[in-house]
Amino acid sequence: MKFTLRQLGYFKALCLHRNFGRAAEASHISQPALSVQIKTLEDLMGGTLVERRARDVLLTPLGREVLAQSEQILQAAETLDRLARDQDSGQRNLSLGVIPTIAPYAAGPVGRSACP
Repeated sequence: MKFTLRQLGYFKALCLHRNFGRAAEASHISQPALSVQIKTLEDLMGGTLVERRARDVLLTPLGREVLAQSEQILQAAETLDRLARDQDSGQRNLSLGVIPTIAPYAAGPVGRSACP
């Protein structure tokens, strides 16, 4: 298959906004350009991904499957992009989960000090 990450991103935006015009606006492209990309993706996938209605779209069974896989692919691509950026800057990202009762006291240099 020759789909692109961009096409998957446009499809995800369409699923989120459920409207070609709003999805195009959110993706910063024209509505006709978004429609062409979705149609191309449908051709590559061998079936209709969305049922087009007057004011919104509904996912087809194939569309639901493609959306699930698209989200995983886009997340993996974002992880790779972040890794590449970190390598270039010599830094690493650290994600830390904190329970809400501790969060106000654990603010870093940008937030409040831990000591009153």
